[in-house]
Amino acid sequence: TFGVDGSNGTLKATVDGNEINTGDKVKHGKTVTFTATPSPGYNVKEWKVGNDVVTGNTSNTYTYTVTKAVTVKVSFLAGETPYKVKHYQEKEEGGYPAEPTETENKTGTVGTNAEYTPKTGGAYEGFTYKSGLTKINGTIQTSGPIQADGSTVVELYYERKTVNVTF
Repeated sequence: TFGVDGSNGTLKATVDGNEINTGDKVKHGKTVTFTATPSPGYNVKEWKVGNDVVTGNTSNTYTYTVTKAVTVKVSFLAGETPYKVKHYQEKEEGGYPAEPTETENKTGTVGTNAEYTPKTGGAYEGFTYKSGLTKINGTIQTSGPIQADGSTVVELYYERKTVNVTF
C-alpha cells in the first residue's frame, strides 16, 4: 500500500512502467517506482517505509524492491515561494501611480508572514511610509501569509512630505 502522509501533494506508483493502485499485489523481487508530485510551494519532506524514515531522500522519486508487504508514505512541507514587494510614491498632484516606483522579488516559506522593509532616505527622501495603506494579498493589513501559488504581493505606500509656505 502507499499514499500521502498528510496533504499538499499526490503520489503515484509504477511497476515495469505500468501504473498501479494502492493495495495492488506486486510480485516478490519486482521494483516499484514511486513518484511524488508536491502542490505548488511545497517540497518532499520525507519518505517512510512502514514506520522507518528513508534517510537522505527528499527527491520526488523513491524506488523499493518488494520483499514483503509494506506501506510506503511520502510527506510534504512548505518550501520557499516567490513573492513581490511593491513600493509606491505619491505623485506630485496627489494619488498614487498605477505602476510601482520599485519592485523587490523575495522568497519565503508558505504560510509564514511576508517580510518587507519600508524604504527610508536615498530615493525615498521627502516621503513618509504610511503603514495604514499597506496591502498584502489585496487587503489593507500590515501582515499576511505567503501564498503557495506565488501570487503574494505586498504593496507599500509613501506619502509626499509637504511644507506650508507663508508670505
